[in-house]
Amino acid sequence: MARKKKSKIEFSSSDDPLNDAFAGLNLGGLELPAAPSPVEKKTSVKVERKVYGGRLDVKREKTGRGGKTVTVIYGVTPMDKKEAKNLLLSLKKKFATGGTQHTERLELQGDVLETLVDHLGALGYKAVRSGG
Repeated sequence: MARKKKSKIEFSSSDDPLNDAFAGLNLGGLELPAAPSPVEKKTSVKVERKVYGGRLDVKREKTGRGGKTVTVIYGVTPMDKKEAKNLLLSLKKKFATGGTQHTERLELQGDVLETLVDHLGALGYKAVRSGG
């Protein structure tokens, strides 16, 4: 079976009434409004990150957890409780895992140590891998 070759419709002719979508529009003597001015591109906005002065120690732990691996962030005590909670929520979303907040630490389920240290550094925290 041979395919039929599709013919292209020519749109280059501007005096053809079929190419003007509004040629047959009757507005009763009213004029169409002028085209809006082009929107200026937004300039890039620099987001100021709050740099945390203290150091966050990130450690992988298994002890006392039934063999399950947990990634723990120590050093959140000087943080505001609300800031630590928001950090934990964003980390849980980023790594698609569960987690909990304690007074002196944040715990994330699973082994996300390497990527967590990089991500915390990108957020403006001084994160250091600790332990073995």
